[in-house]
Amino acid sequence: MANQTGTSSGMSSGTRMGAGGQRGEAASDVTYNLISVLYHTLQGCETYEQYAQDAEQQGRQEVAQYFREVQQHARQMADRGQQLLMQCLQSEQGGGHSGQQMHSQATGGGQQQGGSGSMQRGRGSSQA
Repeated sequence: MANQTGTSSGMSSGTRMGAGGQRGEAASDVTYNLISVLYHTLQGCETYEQYAQDAEQQGRQEVAQYFREVQQHARQMADRGQQLLMQCLQSEQGGGHSGQQMHSQATGGGQQQGGSGSMQRGRGSSQA
C-alpha cells in the first residue's frame, strides 16, 4: 500500500470520505482542511469572548481588550477562510450553483451550533 500517505481513513491523500461515508461525496484534502480551520477559528472566537468577559469580571480591562483584538483578528481570518472555501467548493463542482447555495446558507441564515451566531457577529461591524 505504497499509495497511501498516512490518512486516517486509509484512502489516498487526495480525497476524504464525504458525509455518510459514501465515496461519491469525497472532498479534497484542501477543502477538508479549510473546513477544519474555519470551524476551529470560529470556536476560538467564542472562547476569546468568554476570556474577555472573565477578564472584565476581574477588572482587567486591558486584558479583556487584548482578547477582543485577538477575536477580531480571528473573525477576519474566518472570513478569508470562508471565501477560500467557497472558491474550492465552486471549482470542485465546476462552478455550478451548488456553491452559491452553500454560500448563501453559510452567510445568510445559518448559525453555529449553540445558536451563538459568532460567524455573523463579526460581519458589518467597522471595528478595525
